[in-house]
Amino acid sequence: MIFVVALGGGAAGGYALSYQQAQQSVLKTGIPKALAPVVSAYETVTNNYYKKVNTTKLADGAIKGMLGTLDDPYSVFLENNDKTDLDDTISASFGGIGATIQQNHDSLSIASILPDTPAKKAGMQVGDVLLKVDGKDVAKKTVTQAVNKIRGKIGTTVAVTVKRGNKQATFSMKRKKITVDTVTGKLAPENKQVGIITISTFSEPTVKQFKATVKKLRKEGAKSFVLDLRQNPGGMMTAALSISSMFCKNGQTVMQVEDRNGAKEVYKAGKKLDGGFKITEKTAVLIDGNSASASEITAAALHQNRNIPLVGEKSFGKGTVQNVGEMGSNKELKLTVAKWLTPDGTWINHKA
Repeated sequence: MIFVVALGGGAAGGYALSYQQAQQSVLKTGIPKALAPVVSAYETVTNNYYKKVNTTKLADGAIKGMLGTLDDPYSVFLENNDKTDLDDTISASFGGIGATIQQNHDSLSIASILPDTPAKKAGMQVGDVLLKVDGKDVAKKTVTQAVNKIRGKIGTTVAVTVKRGNKQATFSMKRKKITVDTVTGKLAPENKQVGIITISTFSEPTVKQFKATVKKLRKEGAKSFVLDLRQNPGGMMTAALSISSMFCKNGQTVMQVEDRNGAKEVYKAGKKLDGGFKITEKTAVLIDGNSASASEITAAALHQNRNIPLVGEKSFGKGTVQNVGEMGSNKELKLTVAKWLTPDGTWINHKA
């Protein structure tokens, strides 16, 4: 016991001396004074810890620790798959082969194949049973696990082995950019003059897809619209602004953004946002408890500017804006930078 205590005391004394030396060294540099203890701790750990440490993990841990003190679930440090997932959501695209996978009782199989995709050109067929990806068995994996192995960087090669009848075949394909449909539309079965438009997320292709859907439904006979934003978690603010502007008269306030100092930036409907494309037909908006962020921006703009009814449930109530910044090839920082307010200046955070 005496030995352990003495060893503990000696180690603590050495740590304190090393930390003081590191702090004095750091204070001579030009870094902010508040960061001096952080850098000093980093140097102390890397120079004195009893085992070699991964300095990248130390630095990443420091960043995560900083963000953790903000008590903000939307300010996060994203790495690897988490970063890729966010990037794919924003772009509504990914590097893949253009085939969807379904779970059967004891296997995975190809459920559909998009035209003009690597899977189609390679000769894969609906019903093919998925066995391996790049030589590794995926037969007992979940759909998500298998999809994650097939997807990857655009232009890279993936080999997919399938069973068709009693034979096996391996298809080697270059991954291609696959764009996801974030907007779908159809005429209401009970009234062919009502077009139902569903937006799943607000992503890079959403505005273009939305315009195309409206035009298509108009040609099919739609005289009014139902905009379904249920289960839509949000996405890109710019997409929400553009679509909201389509329903508003030029000059009407679509949304306001308030920074940390209280300064406000007002976004108004106009050609700059909507490209001159307008929707004047009668419209209703469907929302639920999972309609958040960009969905709420759109719903509020339409309701407050055109008195368009909001039908359904109380929405999620997310009234903050995040920016995403790259921090390397496989890392990025998503940080809350402002509040957003409805056209009349209401902040709906946690109370929409």
